[in-house]
Amino acid sequence: RSSDLYGDQPGSNDRVFKYSLSSETITELPPFLGVYNGAALIYDQDIFFFGGFTPSSIRFQITRYSTRNGTYANVNNLPAALVSPALAWNVAARIAYLFGGSGYNGVVNHILQYNPEINTIEEVSQLPGGRDLGTAVWATGFGRAYYFGGNNGSSTAQRDVHRYDAATRVVTKLSTRLPADVLFGCSVYVNGHAYILQHFAILLKFNPATETAEVVDVDEATWPVRFERPTCLYVPKLARIYVIGGKGHFQGEPERYMDDIAYIALDN
Repeated sequence: RSSDLYGDQPGSNDRVFKYSLSSETITELPPFLGVYNGAALIYDQDIFFFGGFTPSSIRFQITRYSTRNGTYANVNNLPAALVSPALAWNVAARIAYLFGGSGYNGVVNHILQYNPEINTIEEVSQLPGGRDLGTAVWATGFGRAYYFGGNNGSSTAQRDVHRYDAATRVVTKLSTRLPADVLFGCSVYVNGHAYILQHFAILLKFNPATETAEVVDVDEATWPVRFERPTCLYVPKLARIYVIGGKGHFQGEPERYMDDIAYIALDN
C-alpha cells in the first residue's frame, strides 16, 4: 500500500509525494498548485483539495488531482473562500464533511457535505459558532462525525467536542472536555476510537460509545515536542498511525518545517 502526501510550505510548495509503506521509499509526482492550509481527501486514485491559501488570496475552488497522470482541474466551488476547515470522511457512504474554517470575514460555522461521486456540495448544518484549526473524524458505525477543539477567539474552546448526527443534521456540543487543547492537529478513527494528535504532540483517545476522552502514553524520548498541521493516517494492516511532516521539533531542536515520517504502533 502507499499514501500520497502533500508538501505544505507556505507560499511556495507545489510538490506531491507518494510514500510506499512496503519499501519505505518516497517518489515525487508531477506538481500541484502552490497552495496550503486547505483540506485534502483521497478518493480512489484522485486527491480532492478544498480551498486553501495561495500567496495572494484565499481559494474557494475544489480541485481534483489525478495520481495516475499528474493532472489537475477545478471541479466545483465552495460556498465561499475557505482555509483551515476540518474534514471527516464517511467511508461507507463515501461522503466528506467539512467543518468550520476561516475566510475573508473571519471564522465560519458551516458544515458542508461533499459527494465526490456526483460532485455536489451543500451546507447541511452549522456549528454553534465559528471555528477553525480544529480536527474531525467520522465515527464508523455510529452515524456521527465529531469535531474536536478549534479556535473561536476563546482559549476554553480548544477543549470542546461537537457531535454531528448525519441522519438528523443536528449538532450537539458535548459536556465532555478534552484533556488538552486541540489546535493545528490531526485525527484518525481506529477500531471504534478517535485518536487526536494536538499541537504539543499530546495524543488523545476519544470513545464515541461513551463520549469520553483520555491521554495516551507515548515514548517521550523519541516523540516530537511539538507538532503543527501534520498529516495523520491509519494503516490497518500494520496497526500504525503514521504522522507525516508538519511544523515542530524534537527535544533539543529548534522549530522547523519537518520532513520526518513517524508512526505510533497501536496495541488495541
